[in-house]
This record gives sequence, C-alpha cells and structure tokens, in this order.
Amino acid sequence: MNLETDSQRFWRTSELVDLLCKEASQGSLFSLALTSRNVSEHALDSLWRHLYSFEPLLACLPDDLWREKEVTQISFEKPVPVLFPRRAIAPEELDRYRSFYASRIRTIALSTVGDVLLSFDALSALFTVSTLLGPDSLAPPKLQTLRLFLDPAESIHNFAMVTFLPIFVGKAEMEISTAMQAARQDVGLVELAMEGKANLKTLAVSAYSRTEYGGGELWGFIRSQSWDTLESLTLPELPPIAFLGALPKLKHLSAAHVAEIAYKYVPIEARNSWFPCLEELSLEAESFAPICAVIKQLAPTNRIRTATFSASDPAPALEVQRLIDTVQEHMRPDRLECLELSNGELTDEQVETLEPGPPEPEEPIDMEFPGSIDITSLRRFNKLSTLLVNTRQRVQMSPHDLSAIPLVWPAMRCLDLCETALHGGTPLVDHTDVLRLVERLPALRWLGLPFDATRVRGTEESARGPHHVLEMLRVRGSPIASPSLVRTLMRRNFPNAKVDSRYSDPRLNHVGMYPQRWVVVEDALRRM
Repeated sequence: MNLETDSQRFWRTSELVDLLCKEASQGSLFSLALTSRNVSEHALDSLWRHLYSFEPLLACLPDDLWREKEVTQISFEKPVPVLFPRRAIAPEELDRYRSFYASRIRTIALSTVGDVLLSFDALSALFTVSTLLGPDSLAPPKLQTLRLFLDPAESIHNFAMVTFLPIFVGKAEMEISTAMQAARQDVGLVELAMEGKANLKTLAVSAYSRTEYGGGELWGFIRSQSWDTLESLTLPELPPIAFLGALPKLKHLSAAHVAEIAYKYVPIEARNSWFPCLEELSLEAESFAPICAVIKQLAPTNRIRTATFSASDPAPALEVQRLIDTVQEHMRPDRLECLELSNGELTDEQVETLEPGPPEPEEPIDMEFPGSIDITSLRRFNKLSTLLVNTRQRVQMSPHDLSAIPLVWPAMRCLDLCETALHGGTPLVDHTDVLRLVERLPALRWLGLPFDATRVRGTEESARGPHHVLEMLRVRGSPIASPSLVRTLMRRNFPNAKVDSRYSDPRLNHVGMYPQRWVVVEDALRRM
C-alpha cells in the first residue's frame, strides 16, 4: 500500500523542485539548502547561479585569511569594508570552491562599489594561487557571462579589478559598463579589461555630460579593437556609421548624443551589407534631424525590430512628422514590432533643476495651437505590438482612426499617444470609443490616449465584459467632469487598471481643474 503524500511526491520530483528554487527568495533558498540532499542541490544551484559580489567565494575560504579595513568611497556616504590578506592562500584552501561550487556559476556581475571589496593585495593573492593551480583554475567552468561595472569615482578599485579580471573570466563572454569621466584613464581601464579577451559581448559606455569624456580617445580606442563578437554597444556619441555597419554580430546599438553631422550619400548596394544582425536601435539627440539622417543610412534589408528615438529640444510638428515619414520609408513593415518616439519628456535629473513655480498656476487665457501629428503612414507596420508617440503635439485621432487600429495592429500590447505639453483642444474621441477599442485588442495592457470623459454616466459596459488585461490607462490632456462616475466606469470595465494623468513636467500637473479631478480618480482606484 503506497502511503506517499502529494507533498512527498513533490519533493521527490526534480523538475518541480528546480522550478520552486528558481522562484524562491534568497532567504528561502538558504533554508532549502539545509534540507534533504535532493532539495539542497537544487537550492545551491540557484544560490550560486548568479553572483553579484566576491562574498560567496570568500565564504569558502578560512576566516583567518583576511584583515578588514574600512575605506570611505566617494559613491557611498558610509565606509565600505575592504579585505586585505593576512597570509598567502594555500591551493588546497580553494578545493571546496573548485570542486563543489564553481561549476554551478553561470553569471558573475562585479562592481567597484558595493558592500565588500577586495584590495589590490587580496586580488594579487588570488592571482598567485591561480598560477600555481594552472590556467583558468579559478574561472567557473560553466560561466557564460561576466558583467563588469567600473565606477569612475573609484579609480584605485577600478585598476585592481581590471588588472586581475582574467582570473575569473576564463572563456566566458564579457560585458563591460562604465561612465567616462577622465577620458584617457577610463578608456585605458576598458582597454586593460579587454586585454586578451576576444569574446566581449556587451560594451556600455556612458558619460555624465557631453563635456566630461573624451570623444577622440574613445573613438580611437574603438577603432583599434576587434569587435567580431560584440552584440550590444552603448556609447555617448555615434561613431561613423560605416564602421558600425560593418560589425558582424551587433544586435543592439544605443547612442545618447547623435550629433548634427552631414552624412554622405552611400549607394544602396554598399549599404546592403551593413548591420546584418541589428535588431534594436536607440538614439537620442537634441533634435530629430540627425536621427533621420542615421535612419536613412539603413539598408533596405535591415532587420530592426525595436526602434526608440527621442529629442531633448522642443520639436515643431513638421520635424516630428518628418521623422515618422522617414521611419515608414526606411524600416521594414514585416520586421518592426516596437516603435517609441519621444519629445518633451523630462528626466528625473531635469525635474530636479526646474525653478519652483507657483503652487497652482493658472491656465493661459490665450493658448497657441502646437500642431498635430499624423501617424496614418505607420499602419503599414502591421506587426507592431508597441507604439509610443509622446510629443508636444497631439496625435490626430478621430473615432474612425481609432476604429482602424485593431484591424492594422491586432497584436498591440502597449499603445501610448499622449502629448507631453498642454493642449487646449478637446479630443475628438470619447470614453465610448475607448471602450470599443479595448474590446477589440485582447492583448492590450497599456493604453495612453487623450479622450473626452466629460459625458461619462458610469453605467456604460463593454459588450465583451470587463477587460482584466489592461493594467494602465494614461489620460494626459483628457477633460473630465465627474471623478466619481469615471471611477465607476473604470471599476466596471477595467478592474485591474491604474490611471495616470501626470505630465513629466510637474508644473503642468496643477493647471486647471482637469488634472485635479483625475488625481481624485487615481486616489480612489489606488484605495480599492
């Protein structure tokens, strides 16, 4: 007679235990690691799969090996412990790590800031023992990726980290992230980190500002390297397009400051071989003009699936329209799945620099019409599942236009057409049009659309019942009369959705009564 319970069968089923450990918290994994051998193995695999510091390795070594000294880091207000060796490391002291734990590691993410750091002497001691044990003796044999973040404020720890990086990398792919500040020094660190590494997969270089890194130094370094394995490249500025187009495995390209330069016309025959693998393109500039120039350099056979473009300076309607027309002309309708266009959205850093305005500014009596944007030409991209057009102008959207969206973009999951500046006109669509749109887009999770909510009665119901999938409804620029009736409408039709009426510019969130009424709706839904 088999008296085994469901619980006992669960713990004996390797696949179920493995799934549980992959979803468990760090604390739960420690508890599971102390149970039966079957469960313990799965828990240890999950605990060691992704490492974010040297602490697991240090836990395998004798306690008397290290001397701790607190060092104040520029990036942290409180002192950070740095470990120094008291003596040499004996090869046998690494046996447990090498035989029992190293093979479980798949990803290591190292940073020169954190809770516990290894000094140059400590890393040197590990390097010494690794030379005694043989090449790649400390590198996890199944390591897939090593990610390295270099904080420019911590030059001493940066140098120590990259000097002894080969101890841990082995044959794994490597990802490097750094913020350029002292140009020659930082470029030299990245160059040192790459020394002897032909399999760099990701390089992300950022800059605190356009004046705080040396573009010439960076470009000289990039041009001097072999990038045959590089798949993701993030840079402060965009190097010559022909060089980038020749990178054979590049899938993701991002640049924060695309400059106003004159691109020479390149025949289509020459461009056909450019960017053979590029799938994601993200560009930021002061205006959309240089972004259009880059898009025009793409080959007709480009494979781009995700395109994100933003401009920091206020763009007139004609400039935004020109970008949309350039996208529809040079990107493939059978490939593009995600398109994001942004102008006028403020970052958190920009918000902090704003001069405080009056607590409740009045709406201008005489408002200038900022123009409108026509996205009809984007209908040819019938594989779009994400479309964001957030500009200072309002996107032209009539009830007829809205009714066509489910036909041309049936897989739409995220549609956001909210403007980023005040717009005096009343939207042509109302809440009934929104209900019909959501009915016909079963996968829609995020909707941003200005609509007229002044005629909401609260009794309206979707013909197909509540839409539980919708998670967010953005309503910038939407007039509203009764928050209580709109709240009832939301509960009946979008029971899981939140409402967001706020502009990224906080000075616009108190202009007139409409934003204040929407805040009442937001608060009511939040309390539900």
